[in-house]
Order: sequence, then structure tokens, then C-alpha cells
Amino acid sequence: MAGGFGYNRNLRVPPIEKVAQFPLVEEAVNNTGDTGNLAAELDKIAKYISPAVGEYFLAVGIKFNSFKLVDSFVLLTASFGNRFELDILGLSTAILPTPEEGETVTPIAEVQMVLKVSFIPDEGFLGVRAQLTSASYLLSRNCHLTGGFAFYCWFSGEHGGDFVTTLGGYHPSFQVPSHYPQVPRLGFNWRVDSHITIKGDAYFALCSHAFMAGGHLDATYHSGALKAWFKVGADFLIAWKPYHYDARIYIDIGASYTFHFFGTHHITVELGADLHIWGPEFGGTATIHIWIVSVHVSFGDSSSRKPQPISWGTFKNSFLPEDDKVCTIAFKDGLVRKIGDNESDLGVINPKHLSLVTNAIVPSKQAYKVVSTGESPILITKTDGSHVQANTAFGIGSMEVSDGDLTTKHRIKITKKDGPPVKDDDFKYIPILKKVPAGLWGKSLSPDLNGTKFIENALSGFEIKPGRPPAPGQTHAVNRRNLQYEPESAPTGYGWENQTPFQASTLDEEGLRNRIRNTLVQNSSRDSLLQSLGFEPSKDVDLNREVAADFLVAPQVKA
Repeated sequence: MAGGFGYNRNLRVPPIEKVAQFPLVEEAVNNTGDTGNLAAELDKIAKYISPAVGEYFLAVGIKFNSFKLVDSFVLLTASFGNRFELDILGLSTAILPTPEEGETVTPIAEVQMVLKVSFIPDEGFLGVRAQLTSASYLLSRNCHLTGGFAFYCWFSGEHGGDFVTTLGGYHPSFQVPSHYPQVPRLGFNWRVDSHITIKGDAYFALCSHAFMAGGHLDATYHSGALKAWFKVGADFLIAWKPYHYDARIYIDIGASYTFHFFGTHHITVELGADLHIWGPEFGGTATIHIWIVSVHVSFGDSSSRKPQPISWGTFKNSFLPEDDKVCTIAFKDGLVRKIGDNESDLGVINPKHLSLVTNAIVPSKQAYKVVSTGESPILITKTDGSHVQANTAFGIGSMEVSDGDLTTKHRIKITKKDGPPVKDDDFKYIPILKKVPAGLWGKSLSPDLNGTKFIENALSGFEIKPGRPPAPGQTHAVNRRNLQYEPESAPTGYGWENQTPFQASTLDEEGLRNRIRNTLVQNSSRDSLLQSLGFEPSKDVDLNREVAADFLVAPQVKA
């Protein structure tokens, strides 16, 4: 294990491609640190750890082995100060079979993968990346492996609501947004020998408006004047509500020969096909290339290139929650405490800080408030009172419902159980505008792959606050005499102890003397003390003297 911290230092986390060379990872994995030269070590990490007042970080790492097959190191860092950021960096290496000491056999495979996880609450971002390094190979060191995985999610901020998951990248025709991760193809590149090269790749991606997948394989033979090749590939775009697929597949087989006879000449023979299919219902076109001749063929249902719209029931069951959860209401501020488990009871609130937030899954084009005087539109304004226009240019693309054919309303009704009815100015309504996915609320049944991904500034709800501060209450009058001091008796305040009164002796002088003498002679405590000192009271101590002598003179030891 390893740990560290930085005070007034900023930690710059490297990109995924540089994780293996990051000093805090590299030195822990390979023990590359120059322990004899502190200055060299500081220079090495200076570009990652720089002075910054008010910035701090903590780091802890662990190096471990799994089943004697996979060597791993994981580093957890937490940066805080001006903002909080949590990162996990990792490096794992698997060599099959595991090398044995003294053996020089090349392993059949080596896979090295780097990991990076970032969580930045202030930016509303969570990202998970994993990627193979250039040290990865399969079957031969000349068969290089590539590939990466990424999951990015934005839950607030500029890109709030967007997400992407990809293994190996994106469709060739997809214009990747700048905030999406660039992920290398999952594939291999194998130079078998000086004549044969084989390479292939595959990918899968899912984002807020599209699903895409595909793969390609390419083999080439080149020896002197002869060259031959084989190429095949497929790229799919798939939509699931309504279900529709669009795929382009190609295959190309050819050979060429170069010879010299009164100049340089090339002979090429090539056979290939380009296939474009779609469905349901299945249909497509094909173009067949035979040397210098091309033949075009259509087959299946050509009208099915456009998907069929789904019904409201299918849309509702697929994309919307239960009816009582389509629109929710929650406290943003002012809640004092909840009473019981009744979800319909909001509990005890502080009216001065009351703030309720409504949130609807379905964006709204109109908004109304219902008070004692009836229903009236809500003027959509910002917190500073200025007017703001919500975006109403949306429909339900999968149902082929355009923006002009869709009407959605957000209605708020507030009533009082007792007292005067709610008036129009008792509350103010601050709109909450969000962006919603165009895949759900777009206007086209067949959205463009590189078209608009979100509907900006759609009305999703309101923040409800008191229209004016609550009037302060008045303290009830308190009678002054209730605050005066009044003594109270405490009959058991003192507990007197019963004592036996002193009684004078009724004995005469002789009787009193005998009583004192007998008390002295028969004192057991004194006899025990004398025995502890080594005396025998009945033999060594004379107690039969006059009373006055017994009181004034210490007991005498017999000669």
C-alpha cells in the first residue's frame, strides 16, 4: 500500500492515455523511482503537482495480484479546496501463461489495461474509462491489440441529461460531440510475416439519441509483383422505439499483378458488393462490382426505409413511469420535520423559508395556477422578475406527432383546509427549464444521426415560494405576578438524625473506678495491637495499678 497528501498543492490527473506513465502509478508498479536523487523525483512530478493556495489532495494506492495471473495497482485520489474531485487510476497486466524464471518462451498473450474514473460534483460529471495500452498483444508480439471503453454521464451543468456508453468508438458517419470521449476501436493489427497483414475492428455505442454498432476485417497478401486482398465490413444504426435498423455492409475481394514489358503494366481483377439493408420490413439495395462492371439490384420492401410510428400506449409503457410519478413535488427548503410515513402529508414546514419544487417527466407547453378566483395562466418569469420564454417546439417523434399537434399542460392547485381561500398573489412561481432528449421529444420519426440531440429550455416544473413574507406574530401578554418570586414550604427539606441523650452515671466513686479498670483490662483492640508488637498482654503488661497511674503512665513491661 502507499499513501500521500498535498497541502496548498494542485493535483492534475492525467488523461487516460498517460495513466501508465503517471509518476504516482508508474513508480508504484515498476519501482522506477530514483530514491537517491530527490531533485530528479520532484522535477518528474512537477507537471502533475503544482503549488496552488487553498488546494489540497489525498492519495492512497494498493498493489495486488489476482490468482497469480493479473498484477494490478489502483490509486484513489481526492482533491478539494476550490472544488471537490474524486479520481481512481488503475493499471492491470495479465500475461498468459505466467512467465517462469529461467524460461524464454514468448507468452501467447499479454493484456495491459489502464483505468480512470472521475467524479466531479460541481460539474455534474461522472466518467469511467478503460483502455488497452500499446503493450497488449495476442498470439504474437506482432499482433497488437487496441480498444477502449467509456461511460460518461452528465447530471447537471451545461451538458446535464446527456450520456454515452461506447466500446470501441462510434459509427463512421457520426459527428462525435466535443464533450464525448474519443475511444479507440476494439481490434487488432497483425503482421503475420513479411507478406501477410490482417487487421480487424469492432465498435458499439449508445447515446441519448442513437444506437450504433459495427465491425470490419481486412486481410492483405503482398509478395513482389503480386498483391491480393480481402475486405469485409458492416455498420449498423438501430432504433428500438419504433424498432428500425439501417445497415451498410461491404465485401471486396481482389488481386493485382505488376509486370514490365515495354513499360510498367498493372492487371487488376476485383469482385465486390455494397449492401444497404433496412427494416422491418426487410428491404435493401445491392451494388455488385465485377472488375469494371457494376450491377445495381433492389430487393424487399423499399417503403420500409421509414419506420412505422408507435402508439401512445407503447410510448407510455416504454418511456414514462407510473401515472403518480410522472409529476412529483418535493421540498427544496422549509421542511422542519416529517410526520409519519404518509407520502401525501408534507409534514411541518417553516412558512418563512417554504420552497416547493414540482418536476414533470413530460415537458410542458402551457402552465396554469388554480386559486379561489379560478384558473389563470402562469407568467413564466425568472427569479429577478424578467420574462423568459420556454421552448415549446417539441413533439413525440416516435409517434410521428409534430410540435403543432402536441399539447401538454402543467397545472398547480393550492388550497387551504381552514381559513380564507388562496389568493392569486399568495404564491410566486419560478419556472424550471431543462433540456430533454430529442430522441423522446423530437419532431421527426427518423431523426438525423448528427442532428439536434436535445430540446433546450423545455419547461419541466416550478419552484413555488410565498408571494410575500409571512406577517410576524404577536406575543401573548403575560401577567406580571406570574413572574414574581413565591416561596414554597419543603416539609422534608431537613432530615434530623435521632440521637440518644447523654445520661450521667449513677455509680459511686468506687463503682466507677472498678468499671474503668475492667474496661482497660478487657480491651481486645489493645491486646491485638500488643500481640502484633510481640508482647503477651497477660504476662508482659501490668494493668493492675491504680486508675490514675493507668491513665497517666504507659503500661510498663515487667522486669
